[in-house]
Amino acid sequence: MKRFPIPFLAAALTLAALALAVYWPGLGGPFLFDDYSSLARLGEVGGVHDWNTFRQYVLGGVGGPGGRPLALLSFLINDTGWPSDPWSFKYTNVLFHLLNGVLLFALSHRLLRDFLGQKPREAAWAALLASALWLLHPLLVSTTLYVVQRMAILSATFVLLGLHGYLHGRSWLERRPVRAYLGMGASVVSGTALAVLCKENGALLPALILVLEFTLLSAASGTRPSWRFIGLFLGLPGLVILAYLVYVAVTGSGYQVRDFGPLERLLTQGRVLFDYLYHWFVPWLPARGLFNENYVVSTGWFSPATTLPAALGIAALLAGAVSLSRRWPLLSGGVLFFLVGHALESTTLGLEIYFEHRNYLPAMLLWLPLAAGLVRLVCARKAAAALPVALVALVAVNTAARAQIWGDEVRLALHWAGQNPTSQRAQRVAAYSLEQAGRPDLALATLALAMDHLPANIPIRLHWLVLKCSYDTVTPDDIQASLRVLETAPYDFRTFELLKTVLDVAPGSACRGLDGGFSHAMLAALARNPAAQSKLAAQRQLTHLRGYLFAAGGDGGRALQAFTANQALKPELDTGLSQVAILASRGFYREALLHLEAVRRNAPPPEKFRKRLASLDYAAEFERLERQLREDLARQENAQGTELK
Repeated sequence: MKRFPIPFLAAALTLAALALAVYWPGLGGPFLFDDYSSLARLGEVGGVHDWNTFRQYVLGGVGGPGGRPLALLSFLINDTGWPSDPWSFKYTNVLFHLLNGVLLFALSHRLLRDFLGQKPREAAWAALLASALWLLHPLLVSTTLYVVQRMAILSATFVLLGLHGYLHGRSWLERRPVRAYLGMGASVVSGTALAVLCKENGALLPALILVLEFTLLSAASGTRPSWRFIGLFLGLPGLVILAYLVYVAVTGSGYQVRDFGPLERLLTQGRVLFDYLYHWFVPWLPARGLFNENYVVSTGWFSPATTLPAALGIAALLAGAVSLSRRWPLLSGGVLFFLVGHALESTTLGLEIYFEHRNYLPAMLLWLPLAAGLVRLVCARKAAAALPVALVALVAVNTAARAQIWGDEVRLALHWAGQNPTSQRAQRVAAYSLEQAGRPDLALATLALAMDHLPANIPIRLHWLVLKCSYDTVTPDDIQASLRVLETAPYDFRTFELLKTVLDVAPGSACRGLDGGFSHAMLAALARNPAAQSKLAAQRQLTHLRGYLFAAGGDGGRALQAFTANQALKPELDTGLSQVAILASRGFYREALLHLEAVRRNAPPPEKFRKRLASLDYAAEFERLERQLREDLARQENAQGTELK
């Protein structure tokens, strides 16, 4: 079938229009959570307006080890400055999502037709149904309408393009093997590289191709790639990833800021994967949403009791998929594609436990076996055509309902807060949204209720204090209760910005009941907190904040001592330079010069190549800062001398 028939094309266009219509109400929603850490950098560089600011923004990303420059580059499609309007960012996300739906259809169609021997007509309809169910699935709303997850979307785009390129090159194996191997190798290398430049799990492309070779591609007769090629281009990258995952599990690298270890995370992920699958195949259930930092971590095989059954279930899925790869390659391929697609984010890496967007790529082939079976049933019994239509309608209706919520900032925040009362992030986002909507009374009530659910939570307590001092009056009892929480509650490294906010607002006249004395008491209480004492990241944050507080209070000597202690814990160039700037901004030029020299002597330069590309010329920057500080110090001393005369 060289051309698709008109009814098929009409159905495909209808589905594309349906997907756009379903997501349209969600485009009016806000920026969320990690959007700010990636997009606010546009403001930090003053907007992208020349090569230097372009380089600093695109190559200075903090979203992952590689910086994800290609994803950051894509944000410039929508704006070159900050703050910005989220609508166009979300609209572009939806367009990329539609593109991935087209690429997934083409991939599924090729797999069914060329490798599983399905009739062209059946293959086309099955591929369309499977890609529609993926495209319209409600679990992907939190990827598509969450701006920063363009990283996951684009990474999947390049993985799909890499798969297409590989299959195209593979089709030449019998006729022109040299051309075939060049095309296959180039597709693996370029697809992986481009996907990784968007998000690191793009490194799984070779392993995903290996899954297809082991399952769906092996079902067809014909020339297959040599074992040498498979080992070098597909197997070796997978072994490197596996070795890295083992290294992380053994060393605990990346877990310094977590309240769980590699083994606990690995035990938990079996439950998480079944949770993902449950919501994938039962799409009418309410999803967990964006905030899941309170997901219960498994601390042993029976804590909670579902840990061992989940681990055994994942092992059974893996063993079953491998053993049935010849008999049921479509089912085996979908299961293995899902499990291997989760290999980075759902095993030992020190990431947070649960995020829905991690299913964006791994779930792409999960509907294909069911879709193929339904189309075969419809071909045998026309009356069964209502089944696939009903299934598509089911996922579309649920996605539309979810997108409606995502399009309203306050409604979305209250939805998450009500759905997850023990998530401090959900409660704080709800309070912030209510305050922005002009209802600080409801915001305070939300945080007060959250404190009942989470009495030993530092971020909620501090947020409540800041809000109460701005719209009411903080009492001495409030302060004492808060200090007790600060001394004993678990410390979250993400509290840093909130602590800094307290230091900024407490001395102000608009904050009733808090003052500079509370700021010192707050940091002292945190310094006595055993959870903070045991974490290097917490100690670094607290010593930096202590220096910030002393500088703001006019004590340059003690500020310098605190910043020196901070650099002694772990010398860091950018942090050190920011401390120099804090001292200088308060007029402590002599202390700033002393700290600048210490930072230059002790702090290592940026190690990563991308950071060197994106960063300033540090040697020149040190010279410029020293010259400026000496000039400022001279003017200060001259002014003081004039006053004495």
